[in-house]
Amino acid sequence: MRIDTKAVPLSSFRGITDREYLGCVSDIIEHPAFLELSQYRHHDATILDHVLKVSWVSWRLCDGLGWNSREAARGGLLHDFFLYDWHDADDPAIPDAPHAFAHPRVAVENSRLYFEITDREENIIARHMWPVTPIPPRYKEAWVISVVDKLVAAAEFLNLAAISLSDLVDRARRRLRAPA
Repeated sequence: MRIDTKAVPLSSFRGITDREYLGCVSDIIEHPAFLELSQYRHHDATILDHVLKVSWVSWRLCDGLGWNSREAARGGLLHDFFLYDWHDADDPAIPDAPHAFAHPRVAVENSRLYFEITDREENIIARHMWPVTPIPPRYKEAWVISVVDKLVAAAEFLNLAAISLSDLVDRARRRLRAPA
């Protein structure tokens, strides 16, 4: 489902002010095509919110481990850069293959179109859906993004489920209090 919002400016990226991180990703997070991700839903967030969480956490983990945190941050941002609403069957941009299998390839194509990406970043983007997609990641940073993506998505889904459950409880309480 498409969300009616304006592109999110750099200053509103969830309070992330780390200059080293922002220096790694500024060309991406300031790009108009990338900011279109703010228009698409991902569980209880936008895809923009989702990829930022994945990128930031992966950058911190890889930085702490002495791994390539720059490419992890960039790959984390671009892993869901598919630019279509997979919930909308009428969206002409949706590939013929099921979304879980097709979107990594579309994200790679979009990433190549708008940015210069490295082989490691491409592998991060292309393999983040493993084991749903059959070929596992090649780089340790790609493994990090794959795991962090699943953890962030699970947290988003559980928050959405909690919100939905809370809404149901509130509705039930209102019905019980309503005069007959």
